[in-house]
Amino acid sequence: MPPPEPAPLSFQNPAVMKVALTVAVLAALLSWVPILNILLWLAAGYAAVFLYRRRTGYAFSLRAGLRMGWITGVLMFGIIAVLFGGFLALFLASGGVAAFQAQFHNAMDPKYVEALKMLQNGPDVAVLLMQLFIFITCLSMAGGALGAKLVGRD
Repeated sequence: MPPPEPAPLSFQNPAVMKVALTVAVLAALLSWVPILNILLWLAAGYAAVFLYRRRTGYAFSLRAGLRMGWITGVLMFGIIAVLFGGFLALFLASGGVAAFQAQFHNAMDPKYVEALKMLQNGPDVAVLLMQLFIFITCLSMAGGALGAKLVGRD
């Protein structure tokens, strides 16, 4: 008898969610290191495929690797967006750019001041979040595809 068909890779699959959420939480918490974040987003998709393959024995096609990476990327973006929203609320509640300039006695680089002013403008924050979503999900999908090619087949 052939082995039973595995459950589809979706948000309703508990095994997928357990692996993807674990990887997404670890990668989201570590992605605040500026240089490592891009590599972490790529590695998160790869790790999700690797861990799910190890846990279930499911042989990944390229499409399944992309899907697993996408699920991981969406979860990771959600976590990062919540953390960013908390930071933004604290930043704006403390007085925004004026509070930072007063604390550092105008010793801040003008580029940093301009970037901080961007956080006070709603449309700029929305664009930033859209760009972040695209980068995180695309890099996680690329990592999932790489994982499918390297460890996904029997």
